[in-house]
This record gives sequence, structure tokens and C-alpha cells, in this order.
Amino acid sequence: MYRDLPRRPGAVPGLWAHQSEMLKRFTSKADEPDVALELPTGTGKTLTGLLFAEWTRRKRRARVIYSCPTQQLARQVAAAAYQEGSGDNSPTL
Repeated sequence: MYRDLPRRPGAVPGLWAHQSEMLKRFTSKADEPDVALELPTGTGKTLTGLLFAEWTRRKRRARVIYSCPTQQLARQVAAAAYQEGSGDNSPTL
């Protein structure tokens, strides 16, 4: 699915191995009602979480809540979603 997203200039060129592994784990447990993602700072949680959300939205035709503790982080995630081609077409909140 990642390769099929309409990524815009500035999008990351590809997934890191640990991100791919997290995605494999997620899809193998996709029937779980709740999923938490835990990775160290700077290891690509935003993109991985966005891919979890987009996969869920497409495959399950379900709504997804992507929660952020601050408005600044919410704006950052919305901009990343726009850049990577997932979710809404607008980077604003």
C-alpha cells in the first residue's frame, strides 16, 4: 500500500526495516480492537502510525482516530499525512 500512495515532494523515499516489521506485526494482529505503537524518538512513528491508520481506513472501511497530545504535534502529523499521500488532502486542522 505504501508504494501506491500519491506521495508529494519531500516525502520519505522508503520505509526503514523496523517500520516494515511493525507494519507486518500490525497486519497480523489487525483484528485486535486497540493497537499501541511504541518506538524511540526519531524512528518513524508518525509515518508508521499513519500507515496503520490508512490501512485500517481502507481495508476495514473504518474511521480512525489519530490522537496527539499537543496542537503543534497534530499539525505536524497532518502535514506529514499530506506529504505522504494518506488521509485528507488538506494539511490544515
